[in-house]
Amino acid sequence: MSNKYFNIKNVFFGLIGVLLLLAACDPDDEELVGPDRLFRPTLKGIMESRGNWLAVNWQKNVGATGYKVEISRDTFKTIEQSVQVDTNYVVFNDLEWDVLYQVQVQALAADPAKNSGMSFLGEMKTAKFPTILVAPSINDVTDVAAIVRWQNSGATATTLKVYKVEDRENPVQEIELTEEDVANQFKRVIGLTGGTEYVIYAYSGETLRGWEYYTTKPAQVFAPGSNIVDLRGITDNPAILQETLQSGLPAGSVVVLERGMTYTISSTPMVSGALTVVSGLGFEPIAKVVMSSNFDFVPGSTIDSLKFKDVSLRGTDFAGKYVMNPNVSAQTTVGKIIFEACTLKNFRGITRFRGPVSINTLSFNKCLVDSISNYGIVTIDDEASKIDNIKLLNSTFARVEVGIVSKSNSQSVRIENCTFYKFLRPGRYLVYYRTASSSTITDGVKIYNTILGPGWPNEGETTAAIHGVRADANVDAMGSYSTIGYDVTASSYQIPGLIPYGRDAASLFKSPESLDFTIMDQTFAGKSTAGDPRWRK
Repeated sequence: MSNKYFNIKNVFFGLIGVLLLLAACDPDDEELVGPDRLFRPTLKGIMESRGNWLAVNWQKNVGATGYKVEISRDTFKTIEQSVQVDTNYVVFNDLEWDVLYQVQVQALAADPAKNSGMSFLGEMKTAKFPTILVAPSINDVTDVAAIVRWQNSGATATTLKVYKVEDRENPVQEIELTEEDVANQFKRVIGLTGGTEYVIYAYSGETLRGWEYYTTKPAQVFAPGSNIVDLRGITDNPAILQETLQSGLPAGSVVVLERGMTYTISSTPMVSGALTVVSGLGFEPIAKVVMSSNFDFVPGSTIDSLKFKDVSLRGTDFAGKYVMNPNVSAQTTVGKIIFEACTLKNFRGITRFRGPVSINTLSFNKCLVDSISNYGIVTIDDEASKIDNIKLLNSTFARVEVGIVSKSNSQSVRIENCTFYKFLRPGRYLVYYRTASSSTITDGVKIYNTILGPGWPNEGETTAAIHGVRADANVDAMGSYSTIGYDVTASSYQIPGLIPYGRDAASLFKSPESLDFTIMDQTFAGKSTAGDPRWRK
């Protein structure tokens, strides 16, 4: 055998020996210097917690005289408890409820120099306190309130204590529960702050019965610099809205109404600056405003906007009741009048304008309009009055005698994503610009993705012969449909481009007489593209 072969063989087996030696060493087990240590303990079985305690056991170590066990809730930055035991099992008591804890253990030897390193055994949450409170849903909180619900079991609940999560030492509210509260098994907690985490505790006398966490919704956001007038919590004065509007509010005011509350307007609020009337966040239906009088403008004012949002506006009767009926004596300028997510019902007309008032945009968006008499949706009843842009968007109009009527020119009329049913009495127009010298709509009438149902027959009649658009304007209809019963009489006033559905409204909608316009005909070509989006399939 040659020396060359012998040397290669020795090198080969030498390398194998080195690799085996390295494999036998685990630098993660123990240090490579000093006396031999005990092996680190390993988890045996599982951790357990069925209260504010945590039990854990681990594999016994040969040679161990005992064990040091530590528990933490911040990954051992701090130690909550540290114990030494001579068993491989320990129970930590008097812990916080519903908190995640970590556990580590060290095997102890007779010679401390041979103690093992710390071994992480895992983490577990302690059990949740056996609370009588019901976990809140997203609908149980608003920006300023929460509904606290519980189950009556055991001793009667007597008190709620409200804390901010960041400060559990100082309650922000202590609420004594009434017999009615206990019977109802819920309590509305008001006066909270938007976008804040709270913890609410329930007590029976001095005995804690549990707690739950509530995070309020972010506060409603309004235009920067708005003057917020929050009427929520005032539930014993229906005239408070009228009193507030007549108190001389500064421009940019936002009046926030209590949901579920009915307010009354019996004398005319005069608007001179930007104003918003809106239902606040809450648990009840939108606020209702019952009107025997209408809104008006202070003559000569310049008003950025007037907005109604999430409000139900109701006339007391059809005899001369409007939401707006200004008749100004001096030039008045308004940027926008907006109805958003509103219900409007039982008026002679929604808006009627007279005198020298100039409005840039009047819009309805996501509204339900029902039972409007012979002044319709918009009536510009004076050549001195003017609305540049009229928009009907994402809304439903039912049982309305008259559409849009004007005695002066406009820039545009846009009707998009709307549903009409029993709209127009016989002989009435969807859009009618009635003054020969002022009948121009410069950018035309756009009717997009809309369903035009039947007209509204006079009492005792079954059909209503109605008109489309009468104005000096191009009429553009796209993606829009008409049902049987949409009977346009004069060819010159028809709406070109409408697509006949070929069936009546009862075949298309779920229950039109009950104002349920859910599209039921799955063969309808516009089922997912036409009409008020809230009714589409």
